[in-house]
Amino acid sequence: MSVYFIRCKTLSLVKIGYSAHPLRRFAAIRATWPYDVELVRVICGGRTAEAWMHARFSGLRRKGEWFDFSSEMLTIEVPDDLPEPEKRQFKSETRQALFEAIRDDFAYMRNAAENLAAAANSRVRSAHNWLSGRNSLDASALIHLLAASPAVARAVDDLIAEKRLKSGMAQRETLFADFHNSPSSAPAIRAARAEWRR
Repeated sequence: MSVYFIRCKTLSLVKIGYSAHPLRRFAAIRATWPYDVELVRVICGGRTAEAWMHARFSGLRRKGEWFDFSSEMLTIEVPDDLPEPEKRQFKSETRQALFEAIRDDFAYMRNAAENLAAAANSRVRSAHNWLSGRNSLDASALIHLLAASPAVARAVDDLIAEKRLKSGMAQRETLFADFHNSPSSAPAIRAARAEWRR
């Protein structure tokens, strides 16, 4: 896990958060934030290091994980003697990525659970569980959320691309697309399908 600092120069704000994939988190925030943002720093640490940073800069807190910028944020180090956090265990990277995307898009909001519930066409209690990582979304809620949240849609697109790459599916799709665009594609498609089924 890493603690990241994302700065919005326009508003002189910095988001301090943690993620297993800070670059992916930054891309999601950049895509949904209305101002230009930059990833200014990534350091080793997880939930405990993030909580320490939040406490350290509590006097600068604006809302949620957003703080007024301080030049100290660019150099401060987490103490070595922080206790190890109780780890939130996810059953899969997919669940972890969805949790992070939901957290990115909704956790900073006032009435986060209510906003998430409305976007997912679900109950507030369920939204609280999704934000805490206790439960995963059901299929219906995920479909509604994909339509409402660019960050969640992007995370799901990234997961699909990763799964396809791991399974070789992307190569097969490219191969089939090339054959379909060829003037004599029918025999080539049949041969490729036969090869793929082996």
